[in-house]
Amino acid sequence: MLALNFINNAGEMTPKELSALLEITTGSMTAMVDRLEAAALVTRNPQPTDRRSLLLTLASAGRHATQWAQDVFENAIASVCQQESNREAAADAAFLATIAEALNQAARLQKAA
Repeated sequence: MLALNFINNAGEMTPKELSALLEITTGSMTAMVDRLEAAALVTRNPQPTDRRSLLLTLASAGRHATQWAQDVFENAIASVCQQESNREAAADAAFLATIAEALNQAARLQKAA
């Protein structure tokens, strides 16, 4: 998801740029891009200014996945904020733990679907 979010925010980027952001080796990057492409989440396109390089862009399924994750995250935060509208600064740790649990629950529900 982090890789998809980086690509989504940039619009397109080279595998080298993405590997630097993710702090992974080029070998790991190649394997990740292979998996993302096989899952139809990203596409590899020729780099117009450097024929030795590629540009990664999100495929339709990749855009859908990043939008879904953003929606789930925002809904989880909104739900917790409504429950915790009168919280104090000292309760921040509990607040964030509740958000994490809401996100984990949403992920479990999606996985079960």
